[in-house]
Amino acid sequence: MGFTSGKSKSKNDFQNFEFTGLIDYARVHEPSYVNSKVGQYSLSLRLENKRQVDKFLDLMKQHNISETVFNPKTKKDQSRLKDNGDGTYSVALKRDAENSQGKKATIDVVDSQGNNIPPNILIGNGSTGTVFGFVYQGDDGGIMRLSGLQVLDLIPFTKNKYKSVSNGFVVGNTTTTDNTDDDQQASVF
Repeated sequence: MGFTSGKSKSKNDFQNFEFTGLIDYARVHEPSYVNSKVGQYSLSLRLENKRQVDKFLDLMKQHNISETVFNPKTKKDQSRLKDNGDGTYSVALKRDAENSQGKKATIDVVDSQGNNIPPNILIGNGSTGTVFGFVYQGDDGGIMRLSGLQVLDLIPFTKNKYKSVSNGFVVGNTTTTDNTDDDQQASVF
């Protein structure tokens, strides 16, 4: 899993970056309006080795990006890099659904060949992808934004948490004719 970045010519230029890793909590086709009036696209990227973590920290330091972010849920600052306790670290990357001029902003979501992934294909936790983004200087320091996701290995997300079981009970397919009293069949422990 790797990292590359482009070089800035001046403080006002954007610097592109990309990281490859495992993707969690991808909200990339439609923005979420939880804790955001304009909506946000977001995902969590798992950095799986020390080299990736060091490159991410170097990028933050180089562009004066705060090591903490405000969590609106807890109303407290928290570390930008979350230790997962298994030798990996996660970082949340976001992009507002509107830019500073009020124009609609989106992110690219493509497959391993660069084909657009339609909104009906949801990216499940544990999918592998390359995350694209950029950093620039804001009034209070560096700002990091998500700009795209290339899915290399898809684990589809399904909204139904239950899986179909063959030869299992199906509502409407009951053919029971047992009229025995339930108390007679109950066992006593």
